[in-house]
Amino acid sequence: MRLTMAFITVKSDHLGAKKMSYLFPIQTGRSSFGYINVHGQVVIESKFKNAREFSEGLAYVESNFRGEKGFIGLDGKLKFTIENISICQIDADPFRDGLAMITETDDFYHQSYFVDTMGKKPFEVDFNSVEPFSEGLARITHRDYSSLQSTIRSGYIDTRGKVIIQPKFDDARDFSRGMAGAMVDGKWGLINKSGDWVEKPTFDDVRSHCEGLAAVKSKGKWGYYRKADGSLAINPQFDFAGDFSDGLAYVVHDDKPAYIDKSGQIAFTTPHNDFMVKNHSDYYTRFSEGAAGVRVEGMWGFIDKRGSFITRPQFTSISPFKNGLASVYYDENDWTRIYSYIDLTGKVVWSSTVDFTPSEYSYY
Repeated sequence: MRLTMAFITVKSDHLGAKKMSYLFPIQTGRSSFGYINVHGQVVIESKFKNAREFSEGLAYVESNFRGEKGFIGLDGKLKFTIENISICQIDADPFRDGLAMITETDDFYHQSYFVDTMGKKPFEVDFNSVEPFSEGLARITHRDYSSLQSTIRSGYIDTRGKVIIQPKFDDARDFSRGMAGAMVDGKWGLINKSGDWVEKPTFDDVRSHCEGLAAVKSKGKWGYYRKADGSLAINPQFDFAGDFSDGLAYVVHDDKPAYIDKSGQIAFTTPHNDFMVKNHSDYYTRFSEGAAGVRVEGMWGFIDKRGSFITRPQFTSISPFKNGLASVYYDENDWTRIYSYIDLTGKVVWSSTVDFTPSEYSYY
């Protein structure tokens, strides 16, 4: 398949120097990974069995030769290794707030812990579960035995492992812009970093606080809560409401998908059918750097903030734009996959065709 692009100029002045120093993971073979820069030039050769994205100057990799697992720097050199039980599978989250969460699992074993940028464990994790850090706090769950029937409660720890907000919620979400959703007795509200209610639990559901607004659900409909004055900025009226990004949010209203602005006005509608409306997350993405993904007839493309296609739907899978590039791939047939990076004009800056054997293909 020849990848074809529609060329529509999208402003990217805001990316600045940051994207110039960022490296993007690439796959050039069945177990061959390396890194490119924003121009599509190979900076770190494909010498890894697996490679993840960079975060805070470090990226998790697995060695092709000695089987080492650890984090490399932007120079491609191994900064530290992760010691683990050899039979365990390792999953490593990107660094956030100077810490990366490592999870080791097998059929009978599950352990999560954090490492700092030197590879050291700053504290022991002694909770039922823990999530990656967000704005300096990580969600934890702890089993409460104070009642006749034990229950799981959610709280938060800081980057020293100290419990900052006691596990007292039935469920909770990550912090975003200083607020997090928390649930008590089946109702959701919003808390601050002291664990105090900013908005008492009266909602059926809440989402992340993004760009000054948090999506909230009440009586079966979604609207938006404004942090600045504690009011409903957009009254509940949508069948679904996503997070705001780049000033727009994806919603479904009267079974029709659209993107709205912060006043609640429809910016533009999008292609749809009944199945797409019911499974919205499989067909639309948030905006990132001026582009959002949309899936039409089984293939993904990107639209700009006017709703016009930057690239026509032609990819099997996409990732959001980050630092000027988006990772995409196309399955040419059952065993051949074309990996690419495209820029904000739809131009392919790097591409590689990888052939998989039947036994290997299922892992990707």
